[in-house]
Amino acid sequence: MLHASSFVFRGKGVLVAGWQKGGKTEMLLPFMAAGADYVADEWTVVGGDPPGLHGISVVARIWDWQLRQMPDFAARLADRQPARFRLWRWFRRGYGMVPGLARLRGRPFDVLRRLSREGGTAWQGIDRIPPRVVFGEHVWTGRAPLDRIFLPMLAAGPGTRVVPVEPERVARRMVHSLAFERAALTAAYQQFRFAFPDRANSLIETAGEVECRLLESAFRGIPAHEVRHPYPMPLATLYEAAAPFC
Repeated sequence: MLHASSFVFRGKGVLVAGWQKGGKTEMLLPFMAAGADYVADEWTVVGGDPPGLHGISVVARIWDWQLRQMPDFAARLADRQPARFRLWRWFRRGYGMVPGLARLRGRPFDVLRRLSREGGTAWQGIDRIPPRVVFGEHVWTGRAPLDRIFLPMLAAGPGTRVVPVEPERVARRMVHSLAFERAALTAAYQQFRFAFPDRANSLIETAGEVECRLLESAFRGIPAHEVRHPYPMPLATLYEAAAPFC
């Protein structure tokens, strides 16, 4: 199970893996606008023989600024949804205009501070959108093929560059992404081992090694590319850069 977006474009299954806020949804949206079929946004299962893609997320997590660049998708939301996005955008702007507010401590101020961040909309649940609401019938069901791998990464400098990379290198990077995603579980496990030093869990202890082996096997021979881009960026530029490699 990878932190990855995925879609089918012109008959090819595309996996967009990466770190949090690295550009996965940003690549998904312009490809969807170009006629792709949605598989998953946040999480994609990779596996099988031959390796394929399975979407497990029942929501698409789309940010306010992304929808502003995709007016056709924004228009498909319920009438109140864009208004709620605008409300939180105005709140964030107003929050930043109050001197010293961010330095105040206490539960009410902590709540306000969290709402003021980009993730505030996710906390309110207003960016969690059923895929069919936005993408209509362009939602893939069942197994999708795995034909291309993209790894979006933040990069300094203007412009977006697409660079070939060994698929095994992507696999090794994603092992660390997975370790980060289960950091809370790992911390709890270390506390457990402190209390019970003789009671090890082999699944947790060897998770990284197993994931690396499985991902390297699944990715072997699949064309892979790093997509190095600034952030934020016009979403169309990601499509223009990556589409020729699909």
